[in-house]
Amino acid sequence: MQQKPKKILISTYKPSKVYGGFIYATMLKEVLSRHFQVDSLNLSFENKLPLYLKIPKILIKLWESGKRTDYDFVIKDLDSCLFLNKKPVKTIVFIHHIDYSFASSLVRLGYFFFIPLISKNLRKAKAIVVVSKYWENYFKEKGYNNVYLIYNAFNLDDFNFSEQEIAEFKKKHNLIEK
Repeated sequence: MQQKPKKILISTYKPSKVYGGFIYATMLKEVLSRHFQVDSLNLSFENKLPLYLKIPKILIKLWESGKRTDYDFVIKDLDSCLFLNKKPVKTIVFIHHIDYSFASSLVRLGYFFFIPLISKNLRKAKAIVVVSKYWENYFKEKGYNNVYLIYNAFNLDDFNFSEQEIAEFKKKHNLIEK
């Protein structure tokens, strides 16, 4: 009898512009989908609601997703681990970076209250996956022992350049003989 494939839920926010953490989650889903059933939970709201209405909706969605037990693994970004799923679901948290300097005052105020709960939940997670030595050391120095380093991936074919393209780039950026 063939064993059913593991079910994985990846929860993240879809940014208005595609940056590191979202790209990381997208690549993660692509790779895992080759061997597992992978679903996505997008926690963002792309409508024109004001922020003070979006935040409660996001918190409700996070809380509801945390009650789900129909997945073997839940992979969350840092913000999504405000509420963890109950056992037997295993939670893996991926952290691309931590930076709230770009956020509005209202969001930064919220994080003032949420960070202690997020930090507590990180200790309960099966694994914390980071993308750099800096973040690996950061979490290990804070006493987390479930930290794993997996560097960002990229398609090597995107970086195949001809000698002429390299020469033009060096000339354009004043890198000749450097």
